[in-house]
Amino acid sequence: MQFKNFIMFLTLVPIVALSGNPPQKAVSVRSFSVPVSRWLMSSSPLPLINGRIKGVEEIKASSPDLIFKAETGQYFFIVQPHRNRIDYILTEKRGIRRASIYLSWNIDLPVPKPLLNKVDRQIYLIDIGGKMTAYNFKGQRLWQKSLVEDYIFTYENTYFAAMAHNRLMVVLSYPRSGRLAGFKTMYVILNNKGRILKRVPLAEMQALQAAFSPDGKYLALMLHNATVPGLAPRSMIFDNMGSKVWQKDIGFRKIIFLNDSNFVVQQKQQVLSFSLQAVKSRWVQKVADKNFIFDDIIFDGAKTIGIIQGKAGYKSGRLFYTRARVSLFHSKDGNLRDQIDLGDRRYLPSAFRFAGNHRVLVGCETALLSIQYQEENSDEN
Repeated sequence: MQFKNFIMFLTLVPIVALSGNPPQKAVSVRSFSVPVSRWLMSSSPLPLINGRIKGVEEIKASSPDLIFKAETGQYFFIVQPHRNRIDYILTEKRGIRRASIYLSWNIDLPVPKPLLNKVDRQIYLIDIGGKMTAYNFKGQRLWQKSLVEDYIFTYENTYFAAMAHNRLMVVLSYPRSGRLAGFKTMYVILNNKGRILKRVPLAEMQALQAAFSPDGKYLALMLHNATVPGLAPRSMIFDNMGSKVWQKDIGFRKIIFLNDSNFVVQQKQQVLSFSLQAVKSRWVQKVADKNFIFDDIIFDGAKTIGIIQGKAGYKSGRLFYTRARVSLFHSKDGNLRDQIDLGDRRYLPSAFRFAGNHRVLVGCETALLSIQYQEENSDEN
């Protein structure tokens, strides 16, 4: 089926906000007659329908999970997994292929997400041997660097990577060598030429989740000690020198840094706000229904935090949410600004972000919603 046959229309419909008795909201809706399998979120979200990106018929993948959208917006990676390798095809939004990169990998492992440096026109990938390789936009290898000297591969290894200010930040968890059981976690910082600037051991535990602040100043880790049964997960925050600045025995799904002092932790059924100066939360928000879970939290970079929750369901093995609700909170005190019920629409995971002009974008199975919210005055987070 060609995309020209899909029916789309833009309407304005009222959605009633549930907090108090505020006026009804005008929500712009872009509807689809064929279900969307996944949203690639940006300021102009793109839907994946039948394995293709809507409007770019040249970009097609065998699974919706095998297309990555680069943070820079106009580039995509189409992933083609094989038994012993993964092929990454760098493609522009217009469908023009720029590069093909081949990475040694095991098909039973999660597909690594590449990093893209648009300024220097470089692509970075980490292989199963713990090496980072840089490629140019023609797919030619520029450099390769072993991130740690004692790396041991297992199927339980984890790694996380991000980029800020031309620095590559990598967290690796892998087994300790010798007779000692368990994992260790290393923090490695490189420049865009492949020179290692810092290599810091962080913990004698395995990192299960990681989050980097946008400016690269802080790194948050959720760590687990598999050698001690029943031990609660531990969350730690480190500065960019590898010094620990905060610790608490809790787990997290996501962490958002609000500024140099405050951050927000998303768990399955609650969201907590913390300061680096204290382990006691500043405020807590819980799910509205015991059957709900929080899918995502977002921050507008100023004063507003968005949270979306709903009841999880599955269709053909893929996750969606029903009875979804969008809640907007003041980032400083957690006061509820607005709460919007999405009704019968099926919300798709991670299809939630702020856009310009005080709008929240929400990607559903058959529609993209754009919800307008009112700016609120405040002087801090």
